[in-house]
Amino acid sequence: MPLGDGKVLKWYKKEGDVVKYDEIYVDVDTEEYSFGMSHDEEEDAVLHKIVALEDDEVREGDVLCVFLKKEGSGEKEIDPEELYGKVVYDSEKDSKKREK
Repeated sequence: MPLGDGKVLKWYKKEGDVVKYDEIYVDVDTEEYSFGMSHDEEEDAVLHKIVALEDDEVREGDVLCVFLKKEGSGEKEIDPEELYGKVVYDSEKDSKKREK
């Protein structure tokens, strides 16, 4: 059951930061829950673009951010053509919920 509209509370990462598997990178607040969204892919990714800023209202299906693939373990310039994926707000999918 979807929790409905939410609000971006806090970004723990900034654009250009690496996000690892299961690492929480943003908190979202709804009427019933506050929850952290975590990176659910095993490969590390780079937070390329934050679309929904702190205090922005978000609805189901809104894009929160865009990830790029992380190349190897060294710091390499990321090719924007290697889009990893958009993160879409889906309150039903996110399991790291904290009841208010």
